[in-house]
Amino acid sequence: ALARRINTVFTDAQTLLDEPGESRYLLQVRQHYHLLDLVSGNVRHTTLSDMPALLEHLGEAHHSVRPIRVERHALEGTDLSLILGQARAHCIQVFYRVQGSQAEITVLDEFNALWRQQQPYRDEQRLLTPLLRFLQSVSYRRNTQLPFEENRLAAMDILFYRLMAPAAGQALDIERRPSPRENVGDPFYDVQAIVEHSERGRSRVTLYCNHQEFSSLEYGAELFAAVAHFILAQRRGAERYPCYITDLDMSGLHGTGRAQTVQHLRYKAHLEAALNQALESL
Repeated sequence: ALARRINTVFTDAQTLLDEPGESRYLLQVRQHYHLLDLVSGNVRHTTLSDMPALLEHLGEAHHSVRPIRVERHALEGTDLSLILGQARAHCIQVFYRVQGSQAEITVLDEFNALWRQQQPYRDEQRLLTPLLRFLQSVSYRRNTQLPFEENRLAAMDILFYRLMAPAAGQALDIERRPSPRENVGDPFYDVQAIVEHSERGRSRVTLYCNHQEFSSLEYGAELFAAVAHFILAQRRGAERYPCYITDLDMSGLHGTGRAQTVQHLRYKAHLEAALNQALESL
């Protein structure tokens, strides 16, 4: 069995090397992962000690499409093998899995970079609508920076998938789902963030909530507390559900270079963590 597996690995790797473009091949030996980057006849090997290390590596930005072939004995019993098997280029794919009062969201961006986050779950609408708004805003902002013809060609689909087991004890399956539709009664409003370089080399953050401006220049270390107070005052009955960033402008950090979607998602999560921590402290 071992000899057969080794032979399969070499055959798969050689096939990928012979194909045009970049690709990756993922192996698992016990709890360790081995990722082979295959580019133009060359092989680069990366060893990853556990699942968190693998997820961090898969989340690194890379400005070219790099699909992953998963060796059939790798990632057995995990949803990640299903997700990577669905990867498509030049679109945004959102996968979600509900487990009781929690949901796990995984995003594959336009270059197959991966982002994952745990969130409270009440219903699909509240889970997915803030993320859809954010991804649409990022896509729109990116496209406005392109010449007209490139803009027309650069429009990307945002695709949703639900991971669930047909019955208890059965294997997970993936189901394509429609994009959430916004309802007038949804308890969301726009929270925009603009991030720029400051003179001291640190990033300067400005948040807009319902067109009200909050700048780190004005509030300093109390920025997120001030925003949390404002948000809580707008809510019916001062409800304490999480707050989500719906738009993020990072052009002040990246200049003419366009940030990849996974970079926007990471910075979004960083800002939301600070904002929601401030909300919980009130």
